[in-house]
Amino acid sequence: MSFLSAADRLAAIDRSKIAFDPLHCLHSLDQFATCDICVDVCPVDAISLGNPPAFDADSCENCFACLPACPTGAYSADDAVQSLLTCAARFETKTTELVCALHEDSDIGIQSESTAVQIRGCLAGLGVGTYLALGALGLEKIILRLDTCSDCPWVSLQKTIQSQVDQANQLLAHWGKSEMLVCVLEADTHSAQRPLWRADNPPLSRRDLFRMAARQGQVAMARMMSMHDHSKKISLGRDRLRLVNAIKHFPSSENVMDTSLDKSKFSLLSVSEKCDACMACARACPTAALTYELDDDKICFALLFNSQICIGCELCMHVCAPNAIEVNQALTFTQVFSHVDVHRVFESEVTQCAKCDALFAPKLGQKLCSICQFRKKNPFGSKIPNQRSPDVPIGRQKSNAS
Repeated sequence: MSFLSAADRLAAIDRSKIAFDPLHCLHSLDQFATCDICVDVCPVDAISLGNPPAFDADSCENCFACLPACPTGAYSADDAVQSLLTCAARFETKTTELVCALHEDSDIGIQSESTAVQIRGCLAGLGVGTYLALGALGLEKIILRLDTCSDCPWVSLQKTIQSQVDQANQLLAHWGKSEMLVCVLEADTHSAQRPLWRADNPPLSRRDLFRMAARQGQVAMARMMSMHDHSKKISLGRDRLRLVNAIKHFPSSENVMDTSLDKSKFSLLSVSEKCDACMACARACPTAALTYELDDDKICFALLFNSQICIGCELCMHVCAPNAIEVNQALTFTQVFSHVDVHRVFESEVTQCAKCDALFAPKLGQKLCSICQFRKKNPFGSKIPNQRSPDVPIGRQKSNAS
């Protein structure tokens, strides 16, 4: 095969097409999963309920809304985010208008001092993390053009976009930027002259080349924040990865506010002394937010938790036999994004089970692990995972964050 033919074949591959990997869906990881975000968000019913959901690629119209919505990254495609952030790193202005691919009046501007960018797909395909990344790049105002949504076949995604904006503004309030994102539902009849860039094919002049050379740091930062895990070693959605990466690039200041994160899906775990160090929770965690460590002599055990990448799926609670895990989702920005990403939530000495040699945390001279103890008391019984009741979640804390 010649280099030209190989290049032609690679060019023919449309990487913007949505692909679904059911192995990374929560329904494939947890038999008690109730996540149906992708089904709810799809405007053309290309995703239907199932365990895991069924994805009809022929019906998909590539709005990209499922990409930031999926908490475990089961949906993948080359979306518009990388090109958008690269464009933003080149802006001379601090204000931008974002226009979707189906907007009929993209040439009509809202503010003359802004630079507009038209992306592939729907604005719902950007996600909260992308808006945080745009803020980290120095933009002071982002105008989202929703003035033609009522006539769009993806009209149901308007609420999704507004929800993403609310979550992003809530996070940005930590730096006093709670009004950085603005949704425009009705455009002014008087158009403003402003440049319009296509995210996938922005204008490039000789002056732009010199400007890009002077802004290599901004461009590199834009690329880093838009990266997601291609290795699929962990199941973490691209939107959460972008969000965490973006926040690391915001300046630290003593004048920032500690804001509530009640609109965002962050969780904090606590582990009680009932933990028997079976390590099932850490092995089951799909995002590696919960991990464990043993010392070299396998005497001391610790559970480590990173609230920034916890998606609140509660899979750890479902597999915890002693019901030692509690989840708190009423958090503040400081509780989640403290200076220490990973902290210890449980520590204990461990010993080997006298029957199966498995490591466990002994209680009052206990010599058998919890499973061997159960089998000894119930030789013909079986032990099943905890199942969360839809009305009374197991171990969930309902108190507000302090």
